[in-house]
Amino acid sequence: MPGTIDDKRTASNITATLSSYLITAALGVIAAEAVIVTFVLDKREHLAWFYLLSASGVALSVASIYFGGKGIFNLTKRGFDGDWIIKTDRGHFNRQAWSALVGVLVVAGSAFCGNPKPDGRAQEIEGLKNGVVELRTAVSDLESKYQSLSTHLNERASSAETRATQKTKSKK
Repeated sequence: MPGTIDDKRTASNITATLSSYLITAALGVIAAEAVIVTFVLDKREHLAWFYLLSASGVALSVASIYFGGKGIFNLTKRGFDGDWIIKTDRGHFNRQAWSALVGVLVVAGSAFCGNPKPDGRAQEIEGLKNGVVELRTAVSDLESKYQSLSTHLNERASSAETRATQKTKSKK
């Protein structure tokens, strides 16, 4: 038993609303891809697959928006003529849904592409370790020079004392 014209109009309206939700989701996927691109370009290298998957994911999201728009336009046009439908002749809504789903999966996959960039902190730490070793060597050299100078000064001081004592004894 077919529905009334109001039932068909309501079903068509629900279909258009669901398509609008998918369009909104596709726009969200495009925005998420922008965030992923920012992260990946900063933290990863060797990004050929990333570029391919990112472009594909955005293209699929745009295709989803396009097919949804075509489907809504078809519903509106046929509804204006009094023919309220929930499916388009060319399956725009199915294409929209599949494009959106595959686009989400491809964009999610793109986040894992590329190799992590070497951490600059490890190199900095290694440089600091080398600096500490050099400083310890320099301090050790300074300590030995200090000991040598201290010994030399003590010898001179005792030599001067001995000469002074000898001069004092010779004057008496």
